[in-house]
Amino acid sequence: MTEDAGSGTRFGASSGGAGASGQGARPDVYRLFVQGRGACDPARADRMAGKMRDGGFSWLTLLVGPLYFLYRKLYAPGIVWLCANVVVSLFPDGLLSTVLSAASLLASVVLGLAFYPLYRRKADAAASAAQLHGNDGAAWEASVRAAGGTAARAVVAGVLAIVLVSVVEVFGGAALYHASPEGARLDDLRARYPYVEEPVQLGMGEDAYVSDDIYLADVTKDSLLTLIGRQTAAFEICVAWCEMGADMPASGTWSPKDKPRFERKIERLDDLEARVRSLFASDTDALEEAYLEALDIICSR
Repeated sequence: MTEDAGSGTRFGASSGGAGASGQGARPDVYRLFVQGRGACDPARADRMAGKMRDGGFSWLTLLVGPLYFLYRKLYAPGIVWLCANVVVSLFPDGLLSTVLSAASLLASVVLGLAFYPLYRRKADAAASAAQLHGNDGAAWEASVRAAGGTAARAVVAGVLAIVLVSVVEVFGGAALYHASPEGARLDDLRARYPYVEEPVQLGMGEDAYVSDDIYLADVTKDSLLTLIGRQTAAFEICVAWCEMGADMPASGTWSPKDKPRFERKIERLDDLEARVRSLFASDTDALEEAYLEALDIICSR
């Protein structure tokens, strides 16, 4: 991670009050702080030092979020921001979730502006702590470098924390959902209707032909009428095959004696279609009950 944009001004002289004591002027505190103990492009260090003095916007903070704070050893604000993002992700989709997501984006912009002042404050604190070494310039510089620089391990830890929280959220959320009344209800429906949450694709079998793809959560009056109409047509095909005295290629078991069973299914579906047409499109509970009744008819022997 690097901060590319910024002022090209170089700072090679003293750091102001924080570093000039003892044996003449010491190197720029901010430049040393940015460089840390590792190798760092001098021009990039100069640009970051310039932004620490003059202010600027951190685009990496906007793009990478709290991970960039951790990378630059701003642990406290980085961890707080990371935890806040985790809390926002726990809210279910809805108005509150949308508002919190917008607030999180706004916080990224604000923290992008706050990055350099916070980074300067940490550098000033490091320089003040380094003054305990007195006139030992080498020890002073080593202390400033140790406090600054980057921390790749902190980024790895942050990523692992995000992954861990995501896993816990998925499996923990699923466990809580199954324990809830709504989850228990859907589990019961799944036990009775294998496709109640998946598309209704009963396939070419002994009792059913092919239905449309309809999800329980997306049942509407129009989709339900489409399902009933096409399933009725499918059973009419089954009746036609039975009248021909031929076996259906997919099942190999249909015969004329199966004709009454399919005719009863058609009659029940016709009755259900008439009742569905009388329902209001906004009556979701009644439409859902009709949908489950249609599955009962389709799946019944």
